Amino acid sequence: LPASDGHFREASDGSCVEFLAHANCEQGAELFNTYGAKPGAELLMGWGFVPLGNPNDHVELQITADRATCADQDRLKLCLLAAAAGGCEVLGGGSADGSPLEVRVLLTTAQPLPTALLGISRLEKLAPGPFTQLLATVSQAELARRLSAGEPLAGPREAGSECFQVWHEGEKRCLMELHYIFGALL
Repeated sequence: LPASDGHFREASDGSCVEFLAHANCEQGAELFNTYGAKPGAELLMGWGFVPLGNPNDHVELQITADRATCADQDRLKLCLLAAAAGGCEVLGGGSADGSPLEVRVLLTTAQPLPTALLGISRLEKLAPGPFTQLLATVSQAELARRLSAGEPLAGPREAGSECFQVWHEGEKRCLMELHYIFGALL
């Protein structure tokens, strides 16, 4: 057999595969092989099976944050922070050409509502006026912390603010929109 990649080697004619153990094994002992952290669709196409309860199954969701552009640097910066904190892949946008931020997020059974998606959605639902009020009321560092933690943008300390009801309504719109997205995916 040819040289190994460290785990297995295959005969050039495809007649056999030899797996290499990383420890001594008793003759006749049952051995296990892993296919890696792959979603069910990839396992089905590559190996012809789908395990039940696969924690790596996911739905890929691509979203555009229309308000996160170079014209609104504060919102863009916070959306990028949310994306980075929540494991979102930034696809593009937010550049000098005025294009909106585009991100890809994976919804999994382990993380059905990633904090990145929630944070970007919350920022997107706030109209310019309430967003400006929020920035005047809550520091950017505190907003970044709340985004990373998956918390609402306006917290209990802002409950007495004149804009709290507007922020609260934005939160409800955000959650309703995510509910409709998830309903369409199911």
